[in-house]
Amino acid sequence: MRYWDKCTDIMLAKGLAIRLPYIITASVKDFVKNQSFLTGFLGERRPLLAREVEHLYFNLFNNIIGKYLLTGFKQVASSEKVRSIMVRGINMADKFIESFGSTLKKENILIRELCLINGGSMRHDLAAKYTRIIAEAASFAEDSLNIMIENGWFEEPPRAIDRSELTELKH
Repeated sequence: MRYWDKCTDIMLAKGLAIRLPYIITASVKDFVKNQSFLTGFLGERRPLLAREVEHLYFNLFNNIIGKYLLTGFKQVASSEKVRSIMVRGINMADKFIESFGSTLKKENILIRELCLINGGSMRHDLAAKYTRIIAEAASFAEDSLNIMIENGWFEEPPRAIDRSELTELKH
């Protein structure tokens, strides 16, 4: 988190941090009348929802920061196995950055060159995109954790209290 905060502070200071675009919304409220609201693969696509834009930007930003961090770690890693996983992560981040960025560009939403998970999308094409990314990211995370465990670098995160143990009677 310390490195995340530092990267964010540097990007803000240099004016490189992503700002969500200002989205003009219709002043008249309407109700969804049919299933075409969900369409994304075939047929006419509706414009992105504000929440979908937010999630795309958030994921774009996270992958840009992640790529920078992985690049730094790759440069100082002494193990070939660690450098290899960093390269895999960098390549994966590049692919995700392109995917999220191209979706926004297709919708004519302006993004800077340095500018989730399926929590906010109701379009089928976006849901499928997030599903593919989740599988690839999960595989990368597991491989990365295994390397951390093998090297003794993974500190166990805090655990919640075992509530079933608390309810047992102590004799």
